[in-house]
Parts: sequence; structure tokens; C-alpha cells
Amino acid sequence: MSVSGKAVDRHDAMADRYATEVERYLSKIEAVLEDGILTGTELEELRDSLDRMVHQKKRPIFGALPYKNLSYPAREPGSASAIVPAYKGGNRIVSPEDMEGTTEAPLSKEIAELAQSLQWNPVLIYEWVKNNVATEWYWGGMKGAEETLRQKSGNDADQAALLAALLRSSGFPTRYVRGTIEFFPGIDKVKNLTGIDDPQKVVVFFQRAGIPFKPVVVGGQIANFQIEHIWVESEIPYSNYRGAVIDDFGKTWLALDTSIKPAGVAWNNPLDIVGLPFNTLRDDYLRSVQTTTPLEFIKSKAGEFLSNSNPGKTYQDLLSTKTVIPDVLKIIPSSLQFQSVAITGEYTALPPRIDAPDNVHRHYPGRR
Repeated sequence: MSVSGKAVDRHDAMADRYATEVERYLSKIEAVLEDGILTGTELEELRDSLDRMVHQKKRPIFGALPYKNLSYPAREPGSASAIVPAYKGGNRIVSPEDMEGTTEAPLSKEIAELAQSLQWNPVLIYEWVKNNVATEWYWGGMKGAEETLRQKSGNDADQAALLAALLRSSGFPTRYVRGTIEFFPGIDKVKNLTGIDDPQKVVVFFQRAGIPFKPVVVGGQIANFQIEHIWVESEIPYSNYRGAVIDDFGKTWLALDTSIKPAGVAWNNPLDIVGLPFNTLRDDYLRSVQTTTPLEFIKSKAGEFLSNSNPGKTYQDLLSTKTVIPDVLKIIPSSLQFQSVAITGEYTALPPRIDAPDNVHRHYPGRR
């Protein structure tokens, strides 16, 4: 097998660096053995030397890159209610942190312009995010408020970040809430939102998405699911009239969620075609120099096939898509669209690693 010159050069350079670092490390060890004393500085130097010798695996970059199944081990959601959030009677005192922009939810020009177009109104803001942002399934924030807005899609944490940014830009104190929820009214809601009819396949779906979950078994069958979830709470004038901000009276903390769509989603019936030579597309693409991307090539070939077999149909008709069913109440609902099983966190900003064990019970500053 032939190896390119560039690969050989990289390998030789790596081998030289490794040999130099090993020699430096061994010389330091010999010096320590001769002196019989190991100072803190020398220990740090040895640790740094080892770090340079051992290959450091790079963490995957998420965001605009394609998603992939990460084969996470199955994890159950938290079950101990450790936090009483503001909307349930906890700490309702507004602090500066409840109004500030954060890394995942900046108070940017883009966010402020959308909030202004929605009249700085919490009802319009809530309903816009709920009805215009499609729900994706993965655990932990990947996009943040701005990218969720641009893509019009995101999971629970990313939609919560967008909602928090819009509400704070409009002058409404907002926090994040983390907990375990159960779908309401039951398994049919899970099937509709995920597009999966087989509960056993839903198990695999949540596991691959990295979402902590627990099947609810009744009579030997899966009747529902519990999952860990992120939503928000905000202090909103509610007395007159339920968030519509007719006046500034009756402020209260309310829980809001936009990722679990109350009216559900509508799935299309993608065109099922037989005869498109998928097994030869790769070879056809590689047979000659191409000026198009593989996806563009596939779209072109599918279009040619459909023009003959299904006139009037396009590549988009082959794709499974979902559409959020609008839910327009013109008020802030008085309750959430799921059952809260346990609440384990209250945050003014999402932790850098929402899955880290030491973040499970981190909550609003100053509370115990």
C-alpha cells in the first residue's frame, strides 16, 4: 500500500516530537531520583509532559454540523424533587441575573428585532416560538437562541434559550427549569411527536438521542415515557388579562414550554417509489469528475426518475416531513402541557455541561 509523502512527513514529525518529549520526561525522572525530592513545580512539569505525550481525543463539535447517533448508554431521568421553582412558590425575588443575556441566550440585535416585531408581548412571543420552531430530539443545548432562530428548529434546551432571550429582551425576568416530565395524556402523544409508532423503537430513539428516559409500564406494556426536560419560567403580568399585558398589574411567575407542541405535529405521507437504482448511485457519482455535491447528484437522479414514473412529483415528495399544528390561544396557559414528575434544577443560565453530575442540583444563586 502506497502512502503519500505528506502522510510520511506528518508521521516522522510526530515521531520526532514524541521521542523528544519521552527523553525530556525520562531526564526529569532521573533528576528526581538523584535528588530524592519531588517539588510541586516538578510534579506539574511531569504532568504536562505526560499530557503532551498521550493523545488527546478531540470532543465532537455540534451545532451546524450533521448529527450522528452517539450510542449513548441508556440513562434514567432524575426522580428526586430537589428544587421548588419560583412558579411553584420558590424564590420569586427578581435579581439582575434574571434579566441578563447569557452565552446561550444573548440579548442580541437579532433577538431584540424579533421581540420588537412581536410587540414585546409575552403571549405573542410564546406563541411564535411554540408555532414556528420545530422540535428536534437530542440532549443538552447545541444551538443556542440565535442559531435556533435561524434554523427554526431546536430541542427543549435550545427552544428554552430562544424563549428566555426574547422574554428578557422584552423586560420579563426569566429562568430555566430542569426536571423529569411525563407526556400527557399518554403514549399517543409520544408517537405523534417522535413519528414512531413502536414503543420499543422509541426506547432506541431516546437512547441514541442521549435523552435520559424511563418507560412507564402498565399491564406489561409501555404506556408512556418519562424524560428529562428543560423549560422556562417568567414573571409576567397575568391578572388582566392572562399575559396579554393590558396593564402592569398582577405579576406572577409562570412556567412555559414550547418544545412539547400542545396540538402535536402533522406528518406527511412520503412517496414510496420502487425502481430508483439507489445501489448504483455511489458508483455513478464516482465514475467521473463531478461539479455537484453527492446530495445534489442524488436529487438530480431522483428528479429524472420521478419525471418519468411520477410526473409532477419532486425530490421533496420522497422525504418524511412534519409540520407543527398551530396552537393559538392568545393567552398564556395556566398550566404546562405535560405532567411534571420531579424538578431538579433552576438556573439563570444553562450550565456549560447540562449532563454533568455536579450540575444536577445547581439552581438559582443564593438559594439553599
